[in-house]
Amino acid sequence: MWLRCPRQYDFRYWQGIKIRPVGVMIQGSAYHETVASYYKNKMKKMPVMEFELSSDKIMTSDWIEDTFSTSWESKLRGKITEKDADELELAPEEINWEGAEPGRVKDQGIKLVKSYIYNIGKAIEPIKVEEKVEMDFGSFVYVGYPDVETERNIIDHKIKSRMMSQQEADRDLQPISYLMLRNKRDFAYHIIIRSDKPREPVIVETRREVEDIEWWRRQVGLYVAAMDTGIAPPNPTSWLCSPKWCGYWDLCRRE
Repeated sequence: MWLRCPRQYDFRYWQGIKIRPVGVMIQGSAYHETVASYYKNKMKKMPVMEFELSSDKIMTSDWIEDTFSTSWESKLRGKITEKDADELELAPEEINWEGAEPGRVKDQGIKLVKSYIYNIGKAIEPIKVEEKVEMDFGSFVYVGYPDVETERNIIDHKIKSRMMSQQEADRDLQPISYLMLRNKRDFAYHIIIRSDKPREPVIVETRREVEDIEWWRRQVGLYVAAMDTGIAPPNPTSWLCSPKWCGYWDLCRRE
């Protein structure tokens, strides 16, 4: 957020101003929680899933729907926690559904989880799931919560409106952050497109070399030094700087 727009970071973290979450945030949070629960149970060798072949269609157990629904309802009752790093207090009437029917958003989320677990999840062997990891830089601590770690790589789950290109994956900063924390080189995005009729999820892999990670270590120090000045100018050159994409637009313009 600091890199996208320091002023947005100022509003959210220094001033503590929280904007209304949109409905897809509830969906995304419940999706992540359900997938994480699946993988945690898988590490314990618990039979959380049962698959049957019926009329040439794969039928899943009710476990996914029950787990997603429980997570969904808990978030509607008052709290979203994204890997314990950012907590949003909310009430159902405060959620911006953007004209969508909440029940439809929920049903769509359940379909997305089922598609992911059957097409990709059942083949993954996790060794860590959403485990907090820290790196001490001396004057500050760098913290991350990778979605899933396997022996070979780190995995991050994404629900997107369009597919991520290889170029986007290779440029993104999330892989280098997690790879630095876990001392790995390979990262994979597990992406599913948001739709009422989910397409098969896609894996987009990317890699960072030792020199890339060392470069990132240096940049992190520079960013923290910039934060320590207390100066947080807006970034009007970003495509996110618009009434549609930034919930702080009006406040920022008034200031």
